[in-house]
Amino acid sequence: MNPTDKITDTFRLTQKQKDALKKLKLETLEDLLLHVPSRYEDVQSAPSISQIQTNTTVTVYGKIHDVKKTLSWRTKKYVIEAKLSDETATVKLRFFNQVYVEKMLAGEPFAKVTGKLMGKTNKYFANPQFEILPHFTRDSNATLVRIYPESKGITSRWFSVKTDILISQGVHKKIKDPIPKEIIEKYNLPTLSQAILLAHKPRSLKEAEVSQKRFSFDSVFFIQLQKQLQKLNIQSKKTYKINTDSINDFLKLLPFKLTVAQQKAIEDTVSDLQKNQPLSRLIEGDVGSGKTAVVAAVAFATVATTPPEQKAGTLQVAYMTPTEILARQQYQEFISLFKNAIPYKFIRVALLTSSGARVFPSKTNPQEDTKISKTQLIKWVKDGTVAIVVGTHSLIQKNVSFKHLALAIIDEQHRFGIAQRAALAKKDNKIPHLISMTATPIPRTLALTIYGDLDLSIIDKMPPGRKKVITKIATEKQRGDVYKFVEKELKKGRQAYVICPRVQEPDPEKALALRVASAEKEFEKIQKAFPKYKIGLLHGKMNTKEKDEVMSKFVSGEIDILVATTVVEVGVNVKNASVMIIEGAERFGLAQLHQLRGRIKRGAHQPYCFLFTTSSQDINKKRLKIFESTDDGFKLAEYDLKLRGPGELTGSSQWGLSDLAMKALQNLKMVSAAREAALELIRTGKIQNYPELLSKIEKTDLHFE
Repeated sequence: MNPTDKITDTFRLTQKQKDALKKLKLETLEDLLLHVPSRYEDVQSAPSISQIQTNTTVTVYGKIHDVKKTLSWRTKKYVIEAKLSDETATVKLRFFNQVYVEKMLAGEPFAKVTGKLMGKTNKYFANPQFEILPHFTRDSNATLVRIYPESKGITSRWFSVKTDILISQGVHKKIKDPIPKEIIEKYNLPTLSQAILLAHKPRSLKEAEVSQKRFSFDSVFFIQLQKQLQKLNIQSKKTYKINTDSINDFLKLLPFKLTVAQQKAIEDTVSDLQKNQPLSRLIEGDVGSGKTAVVAAVAFATVATTPPEQKAGTLQVAYMTPTEILARQQYQEFISLFKNAIPYKFIRVALLTSSGARVFPSKTNPQEDTKISKTQLIKWVKDGTVAIVVGTHSLIQKNVSFKHLALAIIDEQHRFGIAQRAALAKKDNKIPHLISMTATPIPRTLALTIYGDLDLSIIDKMPPGRKKVITKIATEKQRGDVYKFVEKELKKGRQAYVICPRVQEPDPEKALALRVASAEKEFEKIQKAFPKYKIGLLHGKMNTKEKDEVMSKFVSGEIDILVATTVVEVGVNVKNASVMIIEGAERFGLAQLHQLRGRIKRGAHQPYCFLFTTSSQDINKKRLKIFESTDDGFKLAEYDLKLRGPGELTGSSQWGLSDLAMKALQNLKMVSAAREAALELIRTGKIQNYPELLSKIEKTDLHFE
């Protein structure tokens, strides 16, 4: 057996297993060995079933068997009964009104069970939490149960068995180590073959941690190298020189004073522009922190600059947003910011979406905008007549071409790389400067890693006058009082959001179905609770036209209460909305909750947020208590990383990072070491001496969306 051998040629696989391996992007035996456990269960340290006491909450391990479904004569509801056994004793498990559990417990699985032991003589666990684990044999070599990242069709048990075979054949010793020897020694890391052995065959948790240290370092190190090489590539490209002298003129025209954080972000950006290389900066700031004013100042300097080899005209700016409704909002925002600047320089601002095109100022009325044909607008963009174009992905269509695109501003779409910049510019010789913006609070370690190719500006202070959201955790018994409070706000002319974690109700018979509020069911409930008011429904399964129509009605006040999923997370400002109810609040990350709450911070009215939860777990109570008392998005993001762990951060699957990479992000020292090692290789040019490393970087598949 060799590391480059195909898994499909080595082992007999079902079609489902082949599909699962493909989904996990595991093709060779090397890939399989590098698919290391995400965590370990220390079964030996847990009490045996014979040791547990009544009325105590414990975690035990054992084999589940004798599963049966009975009908309770008293409640007329189904009860799932089963037995849990280890080598010392057997205890009963009872699940009330959870029919789906029967399917999950089929096949006599080995499981981890947590709950309170009830009863005196006939002892049992009532509705315990459980997790199906790979079968475990208590022999002299196995002290830990390895839990591998799975996919439908392939189990952790399968990985455990197959990796044992590969290690017994010494395949791990034949894999070339891509990390330079001096880096391994400098940071006291195990070699790759040692790390693989310790990952799959650990004799203790300490050995497993040593292997995780190596793989965590590798994950961050490869990303850092890739990002720094991308940054180097971008910096080598030609771009436009922007005269920043006019920024002060623009700032004097603003009807408000910038915060210190906004001023710092502008100063950092101006400093970048003076380096005579393409600007690549991420501006991170809370909802309402004033990011638009910062990018507007840079945009003004851009359009106040005459293109090279021309006596008149302006450089151009493209501002791209994820949705049409947000594009319209930012278009209007730019018009309001640039209205007073028009006497200084004639600046045309345009809007381009799939629905149509508009331009400001109108020829007939300089104080208003006007609707024009897409063909006309595309012509004006191409000949440089329009200076600023706000739009959606319509801006990178083949038929849209800029004459002198000098600045691209990307709202909530951070993975806008060199290819997309070139696509916007439609030129081979110059690429635009890039400013990306996000309202998502991101922990510093994550920002340093996934945005390693971007310089970072953080706007961590809110403009004066912003009211803090009064946030309260509410119980089901308090629902009536919360609804009365919402109606009180509605009577004042305010509007409200009701946020749900899912679109539709789950199948009650289905295993693993989450018992959380759905937008469709909640919509019906809210209609009954508020019969005098107009209720709207918004979720991701609706098409763009339907979503825009509902959101437009909410903005205009035609809808009083909007029941929605997190599709409103990145959305328009509804300044009249002052109340938000979040159902199943424990299902969201703290940073995500904070973004949702930010939707009601834009107006002059006191905002209120109520959290309903279906969970009684202490960790969720702790998280929501922190959220209730903290209004700082960056602190909440850090809390989430520590409390919920690497796999849960703001739906972290969107980052495309492995569990180990996400775990590494909890360790700033680890991230800093990997970043410094990557920078050193690039600064000295030594990276060219390591072809295996360059090959590994090319194969590293990252998607940060």
